[in-house]
This record gives sequence, structure tokens and C-alpha cells, in this order.
Amino acid sequence: MTRQVEPAVESLFPTLDSFWQRCFGRLHWESQVRTSNLPAEVQQIIASVLQKTKLFRFEKSEVAIDLIAHFQDGHLNGVPYSDLIHEFGNPNVTAQLIQNSKLRNRPMWMKSIKIFGMLFGAVVACYLCLFFYFHVGKPNVSFDYITELNSRSVAFDESEKAWPIYRDIWAESEFCSPKFDLTNLFTEQGQGRMAAPGDECWPAAVAVINQYKDLLHSFREGAKLPRLGLELKSNPKDYDPRDFAALFPGQDQADFETNLQKAGIAEDALFGVLLPHVSKFRDAARMLKVDIRHAVELGDTERAVEDIETIFGLAQQASESPCLVCGLVGFAVSGLGFDSIEEVITSDPDFFAGSDLSRIQATVENLQPRDWIDYSGEKASIKDLIQRCYTDNGDGDGRLTPAGLDLLNSPALIGTGGLNGDDELSAYRQTAEKVFGPAIMMASASRKELTSKADYYLDLYNTDKNLPFWASLTSPSRDEFERLEKDLTENATYYFVLNKMFPAAQTIRIALDRVVGRQEGIVAALAIHRFYQANGSWPESVDDIAPEFVAEFPQDPFDGSLLKFKYDDDAMFVYSIGRNFEDDGGEDHAENGIPMPRSQIQFGPKSDKFTGDWILWPQLEENALSGRAID
Repeated sequence: MTRQVEPAVESLFPTLDSFWQRCFGRLHWESQVRTSNLPAEVQQIIASVLQKTKLFRFEKSEVAIDLIAHFQDGHLNGVPYSDLIHEFGNPNVTAQLIQNSKLRNRPMWMKSIKIFGMLFGAVVACYLCLFFYFHVGKPNVSFDYITELNSRSVAFDESEKAWPIYRDIWAESEFCSPKFDLTNLFTEQGQGRMAAPGDECWPAAVAVINQYKDLLHSFREGAKLPRLGLELKSNPKDYDPRDFAALFPGQDQADFETNLQKAGIAEDALFGVLLPHVSKFRDAARMLKVDIRHAVELGDTERAVEDIETIFGLAQQASESPCLVCGLVGFAVSGLGFDSIEEVITSDPDFFAGSDLSRIQATVENLQPRDWIDYSGEKASIKDLIQRCYTDNGDGDGRLTPAGLDLLNSPALIGTGGLNGDDELSAYRQTAEKVFGPAIMMASASRKELTSKADYYLDLYNTDKNLPFWASLTSPSRDEFERLEKDLTENATYYFVLNKMFPAAQTIRIALDRVVGRQEGIVAALAIHRFYQANGSWPESVDDIAPEFVAEFPQDPFDGSLLKFKYDDDAMFVYSIGRNFEDDGGEDHAENGIPMPRSQIQFGPKSDKFTGDWILWPQLEENALSGRAID
């Protein structure tokens, strides 16, 4: 017999009820059962079975049609509903059989959706667990790295420290104040070119020197001592009041706050250590450089020699703290000293007597610029940052924390927007950190991995910087450095903490090699000039110079051989073979045929795009002719 479904109570078409039923009736099996005109007991059985099948609503609608038809067909054939109910059997069993049948016959796209839904649910559940795990993590700050670094300063006797000499005069002159004006030391035309005799601004520059003669005298006295002796602080309230008055003149120590403190970052963080004194050493060297020019103008040889010695003493003291920025300032200060030596000798070869030259040469020879670069401070800063960002399981390992993520993305730490950023954007960032923090935690390196990697490579850098350039070229460390650079680039997300803090060691190495090369060139030039003063002629070979005028003639940084020298129209040239590793007879170096400044020599493996030699003496003449700022 053909299956029939007793019609529901219909409205006249087109009515809203009919339209709704035609469009969405398949999703409303309850309505189908309720309007089937079957006895309430049968409707209850059908509804119970449908609910227990746990199928999609449209599938339940299809099953409802079949079940309704089953009971209607049986009743039309004369079978009582009570018998039909008895024959129907256990609703639970029937529901399970229907469910299994429907599941087997579902199309593949529906099965895929179900599997995807289950997987999505599992992922969400796992992420919620991970979310809780991430947000309960707390960093453990257990080590005071600032005290550790300061142990170097406090270990020395007060008689060896220059800071007590500088402190009071710095406070009196407000040397560290932004109001301390050295504008008159510079010419109006050249940005960075310092005043010299004959310049229109020279009288004003001399007036500045005379105004601060007591300050200059303190530099001359203090620079004779081996140590600066100023302890590092990250919280200005920790300074001795006299130190604070010298470093932050005109400021109220009780109310003074650093940018990190204003951003709510811990006051004792090493990466927030204050170094207000370091850049002032460069200002002091500039003042001394102008004073050297004034001493030459006055014919005061002793004053000029003492000023040169003072500049190099300040370079050493500026580099005392084991922070890379301190070493780089030391390089800049020593460069002003090198320039002053060359300037005086090339402009007035007879100004310095042989004993003066010997004294200056000894000062330059005793410089240890390799010691000015110390990666222990960077290592401590990275470790201090890690301990403020990661948990500590007691075995040197741990995971990233919400507090750590906030710190790593702080504008005050990374210098991308200062402290007056957009509050709305900041709120969005914090929300994103809370939501995606667990994923970032899983995608980033662990505490032990970061610490081990930082220790390993920074120790390598500390070892490598003590090698001359030619020896570092064949050092196994070079391959390690390339591996690190590739690793940090290709796995930027995994090592994003190191990417924020790891120093640009290769750039620093180039700066170091340039300073060492210039130092060696100055020593060679002074020894040659001393020979000329003593003999009235230029030496013909190194054998004429060493060991009488220099114990060991300086080495070429590119290949370890001795530096070369030549004479042209009574002018002396000291040079290195340069990046092409060939002696081109003292021809200026060029890159792809374009002449390059002598001070900007490139270090690296041999390359055909570089030609010529690196002129170490003189370097100022070409700078002056090209209009480059040399101060």
C-alpha cells in the first residue's frame, strides 16, 4: 500500500504559516509530530526516539516523517495503536538503530563536518587548559645583577677612583645638565666641526674653555687614575645624594623617575640601568680637543700633551662599566684623541719634541680598546630580562608569563613609542596578549634554551673580540656567528626574546677593528716621525725603526704582516693592505670603483669589489677636503 501522511491542519496558501512551513518545516520535527493527529502516547514515543537519536534537526525531521507514516499506515490497515506501540519495541533500542543507520548513510561532507567539529572542540578545550596554564605563571626575580656588576667598582681602593674628583665640580658646573651649552665650541657652517684658530667663532670657543678651566683641570687630574669608580644604579633614589646632584643637577631626587619607572617596570632592572655620565665623557673630550688647539696656538706643548693623555684616560674611564654602549663611547673619545695627535703633527711637525712624541706614543700603545668591549654586561641584562619574563622551575628552566609578555612589549623597554602611546591601541594590545599569550608561550623558546644560547654566543663574542681580525677570519667561531644570525632570522618568533636584546656583535666587531687599526697606525706614524726628528730623514725599512723607536712594529689587521709606509712629497703615509688583501702601494681604497672615506673601511673576507689600501695616517686631510664632520 502506498504510504500516506495525514495532512496537518493547513491554512489557505499563501499565508505566513504555510510559507514558514514550506521553507523551514524540515527543521521543526516537533511541529510535525504535534500536528500528525496521532494519539498523545504515540507522539510521546516518537518524540522520545527522535530526541535520543542525537541527529541533526533536518535528519530528525526525515525520521519523524517515516515514524509518523509507520503508525498512520498501520492504523489505516486496521491495527490498533496499542498493538503498534507494542510491536514498536523499546524506544531506546529503536533510537540507537536509527542513529547508527543515519550515521552510516550520511554523505562524506557531513562526516567531515562532524570530525572537524570534534577536532575544533578538542582544540578549544586544550587551548582553554593552556590559557589557564599560561595565566597562572609568575616570574621569579631571584638574582641582583646590578650588584654583581658593581662588584668591580667597589673592589678598588678610593685612591684609585676618579669619580670623587669629578663629582663636586660636575655638580657645581652642572656638567650633566641639558643647560650645559657647548654650542660655541662649534662653527656655524659645519655641523659637528669644532672651532679652530682662524674661525670667526674661535674667540667664543676660547671663552668657553676659560670659563670651565676648573672642570678641565679636574679631568686632567682624574684621568691619571685607573678607575672611574661610579656604581651603576637603575633607581635614582639609590644614589648617594652627592652623586645624584652631580649626575642630575637641578632635579629632585625624591620625585625623580626614569622612563622605565613611569611605565611601571621594576626599579631594579639591569636593562634600565642609568648611564647619565657616559655621554658626558665625549663632551669632555671635545672641550679638551679645542683646548689642545688653543695650547698649540699659545705654544704650550706640555698642556697639549697632557690634554691628549687626558682624552685617552677619559676613554678608558668611559668604558669601565661592562655595557657595550660604554665601550662604544670609549671608541668615540679615543677617536678624538687620535684626531688631535694627527692634526697637531701634520699641521706643525716640529711642535712636539722627541720626548713629547715618545710620551704620547707610550700612552697610545698602552690603550687596550679590546678590553673596552665586554659582553658580560649584555649577558647579565639578558638574564635579568629572562628572570623577569619567565617562571623558574628550580632547574634553570621555565615558561613565558603574562607579566613577561607585557614587559617585552613595553614601549619603554623597546623604544617604540615612548610612554605617551595611544591608550586605545595599548588596550587592544593587552587584550591580544591575554588571548594569544598561550600560543606565544608555546611558540617561543624556554628559559633554559634562551639562557644557554645567550651564554654560549656571548662567551664566544668575548673570546673572539680578543683576536686580531686576521685571526678571527679563520676562527671556528665565525661559522658559529653565521649560524646564530641565520637561526635568529629564520626562527624569529621562537627566539623573539633574544632578538629584542641580542647585541649587534658583528657591527661592534667592525667598530673595534677600526679603532685598533687606527691605534696601530698612530703608533707606527709616531715611531716613524720620531725617527725623522732624530735623523733628519725618513726610515727606509722597519729595521730602522724597531726596536729603538717602537718595541714591535704594529701589525696589519688584515693579514698579520707588518703595516706598510711610504713617502710622497715629504708626506708620510701608513697603510694596511685592506679588504682586497693586496698591497696596492698606498692607493686609497674603493668599493666597486667608488672611493670610500678612510675611516669607513669594511672588514670581512676577501672580496673583489674592494680595491686599494686602508690609509691609517693621515685620515683627517681627506675628511677636511671632503667637508665631512670630523668631531
